[in-house]
Amino acid sequence: MTRRARVAVVFTGGTISMTVDPAAGGAVPTLAGSDLLAAAPGVAEVADVVVIDLGRVPASHFSFADVLRIRAAVDQALADPGIQGVVVVQGTDTLEETAFAWDLCHRDPRPVVVTGAMRGADAPGAD
Repeated sequence: MTRRARVAVVFTGGTISMTVDPAAGGAVPTLAGSDLLAAAPGVAEVADVVVIDLGRVPASHFSFADVLRIRAAVDQALADPGIQGVVVVQGTDTLEETAFAWDLCHRDPRPVVVTGAMRGADAPGAD
């Protein structure tokens, strides 16, 4: 019997969590990590996902404290020996900077993947 992967997914917000709000006049962060996973059919057949929802902050608003808080959530997830890797879902404005910062202090052999989206959740062809 093949064991499914157990993966932690840290959601921080960004475009991927946004839907259009006519009252606000544009896209606003509205979706939690579990909402986004529910819209991705087949994920449950591939992996057991541990959702870590840290809010809905656009990456352009990240402070150093936010980057360190996300890193602490990654470290906490990796403290579980059953977790085989971590995916951080964030806004794209600072994606490469945060990925680089976390890579500098990542000492665990398990992978940490950082990803984001260029289209909101309700856009045609959403990421």
